[in-house]
Amino acid sequence: FLTVNMSKMAEASISVDQDQFICPVCLDLLKDPVTVPCGHSFCKVCINGCWDQESQKGIFSCPQCRDTFTPRPVLRRNNMLAEVVEKLKKTELQAASPDDYYAGPGDVECDFCTGRKHKAVKSCLVCVASYCETHLKSHLERPALKKHTLTEVSAKLHEKICSEHNKLIEIYCRTDQTCICYLCTMDKHKGHDTITVSGGRAEKQSELKEQQMKSQQRIQEKQKKVQELKQAVNTIKLSAQTAVEDSEIIFTELISYMEKKRSEVTEMIRDQEKAELSRNERLLEQLEQEIAELQRRVTELEKLSHTETHDDIHFLQLLASGRHSPPFKRPTFDASSITVHQHFSFDRLRNSLSDLKKRLEEFCEKKFSKIPPKAAALHNILPPEPQSREDFLKCASNTPTITHTKHVHPSHTWGHTFPPFGELVEKKDRAAAIVLDSQTFKHFFSIVMYLLYRNKSWVVHSPSPSETTQPSVPCLRSVKCQLYLLFTNLITAPLPQKYVQTYQKAHINKQFHTNANSINIYLFIYLFIYLFMYLLDFCYLTLDSNTVHYKLILYERNRAVRLNERVQQYSDHPERFDSSWPQVLCKESVSGRCYWEVEWSGVGTVDISVSYKGIRRKGQDKECAFGYNNQSWTLFCSSHCFYHNNIKNDLGIPSPSRIGVYLDHSAGTLSFYSVSDTMKLLHRVQTTFTQPLYPGFGLYWSPSA
Repeated sequence: FLTVNMSKMAEASISVDQDQFICPVCLDLLKDPVTVPCGHSFCKVCINGCWDQESQKGIFSCPQCRDTFTPRPVLRRNNMLAEVVEKLKKTELQAASPDDYYAGPGDVECDFCTGRKHKAVKSCLVCVASYCETHLKSHLERPALKKHTLTEVSAKLHEKICSEHNKLIEIYCRTDQTCICYLCTMDKHKGHDTITVSGGRAEKQSELKEQQMKSQQRIQEKQKKVQELKQAVNTIKLSAQTAVEDSEIIFTELISYMEKKRSEVTEMIRDQEKAELSRNERLLEQLEQEIAELQRRVTELEKLSHTETHDDIHFLQLLASGRHSPPFKRPTFDASSITVHQHFSFDRLRNSLSDLKKRLEEFCEKKFSKIPPKAAALHNILPPEPQSREDFLKCASNTPTITHTKHVHPSHTWGHTFPPFGELVEKKDRAAAIVLDSQTFKHFFSIVMYLLYRNKSWVVHSPSPSETTQPSVPCLRSVKCQLYLLFTNLITAPLPQKYVQTYQKAHINKQFHTNANSINIYLFIYLFIYLFMYLLDFCYLTLDSNTVHYKLILYERNRAVRLNERVQQYSDHPERFDSSWPQVLCKESVSGRCYWEVEWSGVGTVDISVSYKGIRRKGQDKECAFGYNNQSWTLFCSSHCFYHNNIKNDLGIPSPSRIGVYLDHSAGTLSFYSVSDTMKLLHRVQTTFTQPLYPGFGLYWSPSA
């Protein structure tokens, strides 16, 4: 028991002083240890290798203390030291499991272990070697080795050595984007922009972080687009399903209508058949009765003719008495007057129905041919928005502008440039559309075009294709003045003789005087109808006085509003905003594709909104405020943000004094633009609108809009 304890104490002592048994040459535990005359011990193989290199000098030295010996000392095994080292090896083998001690697949091996390699725990960039825990101790304890740079173990240490100068790579060249050693800075990379590899890594990490942020931002944008596209797909599916259901209803009604007409035509044919059969049967019956009567008379006369009497007087008296033959009745119908239709048919009705079928097919083909281009828009998930201000001003109307006439040469055929007024039937007054579609108005229009071309000076300016000037809203507002100028020119300008002849051919002389000035007056009337119907696609937004808050004042014919701290004496109305939010709605609802502009000024907060009509008007909570509910969408011009359903989106850019609002109701798109020399998008919303929208405005503090 005592021996065991002493053995454990010895092992403990060895464990503490095991660094004394490391060979200074191989830095490993002594193998076959020998001691030189100066007292230092080495592996026999290691010291012999060192002295073999010094054999030519004849002077042999200690690798550790540099003492010299002459002649070469005889080396003998140090048995005591060998036993201690052997015990030390056994102790280390018992302390560590083989899996933790030796290098396995994928591990970096120690460069100084002999036999089975141990795991390397550190790599030295100066020595370009990897060390296990045992061989690493010299780098941690010896002053000369402590200055070496230790890194995490790496199997690719050779990549950190310059292949040209065999020096450690510790510099990064920004110019050539490569890692170099300090000698490279004096050679190929002389004068280049360089930095330490750690600094270069920091820069690259910063760049990578920035790229990562940009990529993440793009991912978010793409994800947002994905959500918008998914919503658009759902909207398209819903819209398509609604269209299918509506078309089914329409076609069902059409089929029902045609079935009704078919029944009516069948009934009409049967009635006509019945009438004709009744007439013929009646005639047939009467004719058969008369034939029977005639046959009976023939029989009587035959008998009378064979009467055996030789007395002539008696024969005549017998014939006159009528006893043997009844008197002859006059026939009801004259046979020559009866027309018998041997081939009676319903060809006229059949031809009429065939013609109706042909016309109906042509009409359907013509109307249905207009459907595919509209339906093809479904292939574009989102309809394209206008790009320029001119596009926005045209987005609400497909009617051609009258300014196009400036580019039409008078020798052209006016009939080909006549606007398609037939399309106005669904949108405008039917009677006016019929007038505009008439051949008479086409003659009127041709003369108006002639006068427009001849009097270029008072025609609205239309930019040539090479010009980039965009038309503005004031151009539309000046149409009244141009109409007056047009009227003045029309009533004073004589017509060319060929146009008077055109009117005579059109039989206008039956309705009007052929006097040129009289005809010009009627020309103006028809032209005014055209311009009026053209301008119906453009209108002002007027503020609804029944909705205006008590602190708001309307002016400029209810097209402008300003905030006043003094409460106005407005009458009570169920649609009036009487909450703490000074707001007002427009009278006109907006749907389809619409564009309008708003100008605002002053100090304070202005919001530009669109809202459903059902928004709350009464109360003090935020449910009555634009943007704080699911009934409205609001752009706050002064605070540069957008609100919907009490969710805020910062715009990040200031709002200008003129804002353009573009709405595509069916596509669910609402966009706000900065209007200046160019159109700049401020914010866009993609949603599904379920009701008509009304423009609205809110003013706080002291702005005006």
